[in-house]
Amino acid sequence: MDPQKRQILLQNIKLYDSALAAWEKKDLAEARRLLKEMKAQTDVGTLPAFLLEAYVERDSGRPISELAVLQQIIALFEGQSDPLLSTAWSLLGSTLSSIGENSLAFSAFRKAAETERDSSLKLVEYSNALFTLNHQPNIRAMTMRRYYRGYRLMLRNIEPMKRCWYGHKRLRVGFLSGDFRTHPVAWFVYALLRYMNREKFEVFCYAVKQENDTITEKLKACADKWRDIETKDWKSIADKIKGDEIDILFDLTGHTETSCLPVLAYQPAPVQLTGIGYMNSSGMANVDGFLSDIYCSPKERDAFFTETMLRLPHSHFCYTKPYAFPDIVQKPPCMRGGRVTFGCFNNFSKITDEMLRAWSEILRRVPRSRLLLKQKIFNSEEGRQYARERIAQAGIDLASVECRGFSTNYLDEYNDMDIALDTSPYTGGLTTCETLYMGVPVVTLIGNRHGARFGYSMLMNVGIGELAAADMRSYVDIAVALASSPEYLFILHQRLRGMVQQSPLMDGPGYAHDVGNLLQEFYEVCRRKRTEVKE
Repeated sequence: MDPQKRQILLQNIKLYDSALAAWEKKDLAEARRLLKEMKAQTDVGTLPAFLLEAYVERDSGRPISELAVLQQIIALFEGQSDPLLSTAWSLLGSTLSSIGENSLAFSAFRKAAETERDSSLKLVEYSNALFTLNHQPNIRAMTMRRYYRGYRLMLRNIEPMKRCWYGHKRLRVGFLSGDFRTHPVAWFVYALLRYMNREKFEVFCYAVKQENDTITEKLKACADKWRDIETKDWKSIADKIKGDEIDILFDLTGHTETSCLPVLAYQPAPVQLTGIGYMNSSGMANVDGFLSDIYCSPKERDAFFTETMLRLPHSHFCYTKPYAFPDIVQKPPCMRGGRVTFGCFNNFSKITDEMLRAWSEILRRVPRSRLLLKQKIFNSEEGRQYARERIAQAGIDLASVECRGFSTNYLDEYNDMDIALDTSPYTGGLTTCETLYMGVPVVTLIGNRHGARFGYSMLMNVGIGELAAADMRSYVDIAVALASSPEYLFILHQRLRGMVQQSPLMDGPGYAHDVGNLLQEFYEVCRRKRTEVKE
């Protein structure tokens, strides 16, 4: 090798190692400086260096800069056999989703799955792709089922265990998750773990590869048996569950970031369910049921699901308030400032162009009204500029929009909102609970599947189902009508917190009773069905 080229190569290796060390120490400015110096010395960068640059931009909260780096990686390296290319596709999918480009994100995640060599990581990327489909408004059931078949094909070499019906005096229910920690799943599962009837059930929790915290300790106190699992060897986890003779295995992850669905492919329990932590189907043939309710699932069979819909009579989850909430200001903003403030604190990834156009019509029909948005994308100047361009393209006057970045005191800022506008088809979950608890009414659209009807279920359970719209025109009309009634807004502002507290959304004992009855009944249905035929 030419001595000069060799010297440049050695210098670049040194610069890369230093930049990597700086990034690991969270010194992002220094990492960026070193990478810039490295790029100045060579005409074509290396894939690891480009990826590190993308990570630096991501951790700096600069999604558009990260997107540019990732697009450069694809342009330079696509078609090569470097295993890191799948990482680039995956990062591209995450970045596109964060800015609301979910159709493109789906394609990127599929490319990540196609190029990934590790079979377990291939499953992760395919789950990422499936997750992004929840954001797409016009997705059809047959399309979802086609992609579910693709997921099942990846698991086809797994040999399921034989179903065993143990005859325990108390049914052993195992909850499987990587989110038994400070996470929305914890707020929705706590009441169930705490109030399940111990004369009928024995509760096991399997915490998979998670960082435990104070919330974990509270959840541990609610379980009869707790298993901290430090591996993602799915067969090993299935063996552990099988060894505990679990009667009903309840997956709380679905196709989320902490997905444990491959465990269920091994069939470690005779009855297997999913729900609470994910809003759509597992797509797996040996998952028997999905926990829903009569509002999210009008029928027991749903074309979007491979599972039987287990329909609770009230809400499919129970919200536990994890921390103290701020006081609600006595009067809503419209009575303090003379103009109506609509708002949305849902993730920006959930805000489709269709929703923006509906919001534009609402603002047009309500004179002097304004729109308050609060999302992480607004924490950076480039993110704010990108989002504002999308908002303007929908016909919304930017002078009527206030964009706030995420902050830890976000609950206080609900006092600046008169009416919350829910997103569709990926509705608010925890955000809607918090919005209602802060005295802000929510207008939602009733979708065509379980996850797109979350808002409708919550409003029905609280007692304000009239704010749920059957179509987009009604959605706009309801928001406009609500804005024209400051007296009603004032009443809701004062009473909503109490209504939420007294509703099935926060009735822990009642929720656990309903779930318990459903689990017993469904277990018996499955047992009779399976024992009538030879497995």
